[in-house]
Amino acid sequence: MGNVELEDPQQNEHFMTLSLVKPNGESFDLARYQDVNYEKSGPLALARFLGLQLIDVFPIAYDISEVVSGPAESVRGVILHEPQVQLSEAELIAMAVGG
Repeated sequence: MGNVELEDPQQNEHFMTLSLVKPNGESFDLARYQDVNYEKSGPLALARFLGLQLIDVFPIAYDISEVVSGPAESVRGVILHEPQVQLSEAELIAMAVGG
């Protein structure tokens, strides 16, 4: 997992990254809805990578409370196949720069 925001957990829904590695070394980096490679590396592609249906993969629950300290809503949550609300490009940029 990467881009975990402990100060503003709302950002995690839009910017948190997830990478998986199979035992054979094959890896997959999940693209989020705003990423240019979303069609190739989005949630449906992750399900195919795992040999599963989308409904069998998402939501992905996480709990990183043993390795980082922060508010419960930042260190525990779920990754949905798409966020509850998709932000516009301007909204994403404003959130990313703290505006």
